[in-house]
This record gives sequence, C-alpha cells and structure tokens, in this order.
Amino acid sequence: MLIVFSLQGSAPVAALQSSVQLTDVVQAATTIVLALLTAVYVVLTHRMAKATRAQVHERLYDQNQAILQVLVTYPLVRPYIYDSKPLDGTESEELKSRIGFVSEMFAGFIEQVALQAADDGLPESTKKQWLSFVWDIYSTSPAMRDYLHKHGGWYSKALGRHLPDGALDAQ
Repeated sequence: MLIVFSLQGSAPVAALQSSVQLTDVVQAATTIVLALLTAVYVVLTHRMAKATRAQVHERLYDQNQAILQVLVTYPLVRPYIYDSKPLDGTESEELKSRIGFVSEMFAGFIEQVALQAADDGLPESTKKQWLSFVWDIYSTSPAMRDYLHKHGGWYSKALGRHLPDGALDAQ
C-alpha cells in the first residue's frame, strides 16, 4: 500500500511561501533604504566640503585684509614686502622691527594658504591664484626670504613645497 501525501494547500507550505515572499520584500526594502541613505550621505558630504572650502576662503581673505591694514598703518614697510626692496642697514630699529613683524605675519599667512591647498581646503577655482600669491610674496620680498631662511624650521613642509628648495632651511 502506497501512501502519498500532498502538501499543496497545507498550512506549513503556505507559511513557507509567504515567509519567502516576506523575506524578499524585506531584503529589497533594506537595499533601497541603504541606497537612499548612501545617496543622502554623499550629497551632504559634498555640500559640507563645499561650505568648508568657502569658509576657509573667506578666512584667508580676512587674514589678508588684517595684514594689509597693518601695511596701511605702516606704509614704509610695504616696499620691503611687495617691491623687492632689501634691508640695507640704514633702516631705523623701529622700521626693522616692523618689517620683521610683518614678515612673520605673512609667513604664517602663506603657510595657511599652503596647508589649505594641500588639504583641499581651497576651492579649485582659486587654488592656483593663492599659490601664486605665496610664490610672489616670497619672490618679491628679501625680508620675507631672510625671515623664512632664519626661521624655516617653524613652518610646515606644505609651505616648503611651494617655495624653492632650501627656502625653509634654518641657518
């Protein structure tokens, strides 16, 4: 005698079929939710990075304006920074001190520019111009070159990468 069992229509098979369908639905929903969360993360990360670069750019302009205000206040210093005028020994102690102070301010400032450029903190649209500014300040100011040569060990390698070899070698 042969006994045949038919499972079709039985409660265990129906439960198994509905759980498989439920598992498929949960898996698909999880995949969709993860994809949406990933997309939101990418968009927010991009927006935050863009906002951060804009803030860095604004801060650099503010720092530059503060230094320029010092040059407006002490106009005799400007030629030593922008016009390639070397210290010739005839400067008063007060003027030499101011030139040194402004050189130190500019050194810190151009180091910030170099660091931000290295860390992608500057917008691509202005990075080249800021790095050109770093080079120009170094190139047009014997006082700046002397300062950096004496105190180069205080500054980062990021700055050194944008200056001639040996520019930051302390004496």
